Formats: sequence, structure tokens, C-alpha cells
Amino acid sequence: MYICIVDWHALTAEYNDTGVLRDYVFQAAVDILAVGLDPNTCAIFVQSEVKEHAELHLIFSMLVTVATLTRLPTYQEKKEELESYGFLGYPVLQAADICLYNAHKVPVGKDQEKHIWLANDLAKRFNRIYGETFVLPEALFTEVPLILGSDRRKMSKSLNNDITVSATEKETEEKIRSFFTDEKKIRKGDPGNPDMCPVYMLHRVYTPDADEEIAPPCRTGELGCVDCKTRLSANLNAELAPLRQKRDELIGNPDYVWDVLRNGSDIARARAQRVMDKVRDNMKTSYRKRP
Repeated sequence: MYICIVDWHALTAEYNDTGVLRDYVFQAAVDILAVGLDPNTCAIFVQSEVKEHAELHLIFSMLVTVATLTRLPTYQEKKEELESYGFLGYPVLQAADICLYNAHKVPVGKDQEKHIWLANDLAKRFNRIYGETFVLPEALFTEVPLILGSDRRKMSKSLNNDITVSATEKETEEKIRSFFTDEKKIRKGDPGNPDMCPVYMLHRVYTPDADEEIAPPCRTGELGCVDCKTRLSANLNAELAPLRQKRDELIGNPDYVWDVLRNGSDIARARAQRVMDKVRDNMKTSYRKRP
């Protein structure tokens, strides 16, 4: 598995304050390691340390139309805030991130499904024009493929509606208390619709038998939103406790974290170079090779 910390993608928002990127990279690596991903079986690396990402992004940009990119939901959501080509071409670089390793499965949330479709389509187009080169990637979803944030939009760090691994128990409780629930369920006793509730989505992940323990009393009104959120906070904090402990240990050992990233970059670079050699050969742009 190849796990890429995408600092070039971060430039769409942080291009004028790149001094923050080093800490962002470090914190992302700490989170990845804290939640249990093993650097002995995963290549965990920084995007900008594998220059082939930029090369494949450039090649893919020739195979996609501007109209296609402007129809993607991520562009539609933020086009008033971000106007750079980097933002418009974000999904093309994302496709390069995926295809550069010939990934066959990509673990994402449901909101990223169309971006994986674009990666699949670009791989198909390249294969059709230049010959079989890329595996066609597919999205890999969990049982709960979309988690909503506190404001009922998709959970996202950039929207500040997320719950982070680094948050304290108290901060997690406060964030969960701020979550919007079913707008028609005003007080305890009112029947609710858990299927439209972001708190219930999290219960499905962190509360055993949520479909029996949480959903039925929510529908009847027996379970009020305050009690529902309190139960979620307790379950979520219990799950996060060992991850937070591991995270604290990693924060105290930064040399180990940077070593993991250096080793991961070496592994990723070797794989990326092999794939790009095939890309150049099939495009007939390996000019120094004898015909």
C-alpha cells in the first residue's frame, strides 16, 4: 500500500504561506502512524519527494478537457473561493497520484467517487492511445462510505467540522455537542430520522449494534439528541484513547517519523520510476534509448 501525504495539493490553499507545510506533513504522518498503519508493510511518503507525480500530472492534463474538470463536484463547491489552475487541475494530479503506483483499489469516502472515476477514465484513455500501461483503479468504500461533519456537510478539516485524532476528550465532546441532528427533532419525545443524522453515522462506526440500540429509540423519540451525543462521545473517546496515547509517543520521537517518511519516499520513488519508464516507452518519448 502506498500512502501519500499530498503537500502539493495543499498548495491550492496554502500557496502564500508555505512555512506551515512542514508541520502539516509531520502531523499527518503522526496521525497515519498513530491509527496503526505499519511502515513495514506500507510506503508512507511525501508527494513532493517523488517528482514523477508532477510529470504524470502534466501528461494526464493533455488528456482531459476543462469542461470535464469544471463539472466535478469539488470544483463546483469551492469555485467562488479558489480560482487557480492548481485547484481546477487538483483531480488530475490526484489521478496521477493513483495511477503512478498502478493502484487497483483506492480507499476513499463516497464524496471522492467521481475523482476515482476520473482517474479510471484517464488510465483508459492513456491505454487506448499509447497501449496497455495502467491498471484501472476503483474506489474502495467502507461499510459507512460517507461521514458528515458537525454542519451536515462532508467532514473536512478545511471546513472545521471534523473530529481530529489529536483532539482531547473534552474537545471531542464539545465538537459532538455542536453537531446538527435531525432538524425536525427539536426535543426529547419528538420522533427522529437517524438516516439523515451525522451523529448516527458516527454511531454506526463506533457503537456496537447501533441499528438496534440507537436507531429505534431515536425514531420513537425515546432517545433525545443530548443523550445520543453523550453516548457517542463516550464510545468515540474510548476508541480514540489508545490512538491518542500512540500519537503522544510519536510526537516525542520526531526523528523516527521523518525516517519513516524518508524510507517510504525511497520505496515510492522506485515504484514510480518503473511505472514512468513504461509510460515514456509507450509514448515513444524515451529519446535516449536506441530504437
